[in-house]
Amino acid sequence: MEFFIHERNLAHYRKILSETTDPVKRQMVLRLLADEQETVSPRIDWKPA
Repeated sequence: MEFFIHERNLAHYRKILSETTDPVKRQMVLRLLADEQETVSPRIDWKPA
């Protein structure tokens, strides 16, 4: 479940980045994206049900 939430957060941050041109907002979202990417460890054994 936690992996799913991280993946959804990453997708959401990427969507925001593709839609916004405000440099302050982009900087904040880039920081959030980097933080989220750090917390997601690769799950080699994970397979969708």
